[in-house]
Amino acid sequence: MKIDIATHPLIWMSSDEGDHDHESDADKVKSILNKEEGFVLIAESIPKLSEIRDLNSQDKIERAKLFKEYKSEFKSYCAGMIIIGSLSKLPIAVKKAIEGMSKMMGVHMKFVTDKENATKMAYKMLDAHNK
Repeated sequence: MKIDIATHPLIWMSSDEGDHDHESDADKVKSILNKEEGFVLIAESIPKLSEIRDLNSQDKIERAKLFKEYKSEFKSYCAGMIIIGSLSKLPIAVKKAIEGMSKMMGVHMKFVTDKENATKMAYKMLDAHNK
């Protein structure tokens, strides 16, 4: 996934389109957490089963290490994660991957139908998180 931090505290994630620097994404995540401010992760689409399967084992290991190392920071600063798409149409393998990611990060996930609803939901999550 590509990570766009330009609209912090809304952190947009999109599917990989060709090669990009996964280390750069990890650095972006670390920089977000180091701000020590609330944020919401928004996935622009539900990950495809092929995207999950095609991750090489080293990328999976690095991602897991990152989430494990910063789990307490995710719990403290991440108000939640929003995925644009329908949960009911997901293959079981994708549901399990999303559940695992949620548990690993220690954040709740919500599903919405479009970007407009994602943005509204994100600000509600941030308001609740900052109280």
